Amino acid sequence: MSDHLPNVHCFADDTQLYLSFRPDDQASQDVAVAAMEACIRDVRLGMLQDKLKINDAKTELLLIGIRPQLEKVDIDSLKIGDSVITPSKDAVRNRGSWFDETFSMQPHVSKTCKAGYHYLHNLSRKRKYLDKKTTECLAHAFITSRLDYFLIV
Repeated sequence: MSDHLPNVHCFADDTQLYLSFRPDDQASQDVAVAAMEACIRDVRLGMLQDKLKINDAKTELLLIGIRPQLEKVDIDSLKIGDSVITPSKDAVRNRGSWFDETFSMQPHVSKTCKAGYHYLHNLSRKRKYLDKKTTECLAHAFITSRLDYFLIV
């Protein structure tokens, strides 16, 4: 992988590839696409040798930058095996956190708040059947743990 890309992060069941390029230079974009496709091809071959496979349906491409930079980028897809992966316009999940193309925390904050309100609402409906200790335990399990998770990642 390091033959193609300067930044690779591998986790137990997840591999993330990072590459920077000049958004206003088509040649730089073409080199970036070729390097990413070559790296993924090598990862796929290595995994096949170990009798593993890449789940193409879970493969995501996120182009990150400020809006003026992103408007200059002309990368419409990557070829991954027999699949074509297009850049995500929505937030993508990265180890429990959500990010958008401008790398803002807005998607993560929105999704965390939405989940928190959901669990609070459900807990409030069941509250009359629970003692204080059980309620606190459930609140911590479903709400506080989500807030704390991002701090330790």
